[in-house]
Formats: sequence, structure tokens, C-alpha cells
Amino acid sequence: MPELPEVQSMIDSLIEQNCTNHTIIDVWTQMPKLFKNATFDKF
Repeated sequence: MPELPEVQSMIDSLIEQNCTNHTIIDVWTQMPKLFKNATFDKF
């Protein structure tokens, strides 16, 4: 998978805010919509 600095930054922000795993999962499920990257279609 190619590196996506924006994603890493977003995840870091969530961790800093002490977000729950549920929120992180929500962000992960939104990734295909955010990036429209064919790589995510596999998940």
C-alpha cells in the first residue's frame, strides 16, 4: 500500500484526541470515499 501522509496525520490526530476505536474504524470505513483509491476496494 502506498504511503498516505494525510491518513497518518488524520490517525495521529485521532489518537491525540483519545478517540475510541469506534471512531478510528469510522474513519477507516470512510477512506474509500475520501480517496476513491482502487486499493481500498479490496477491503
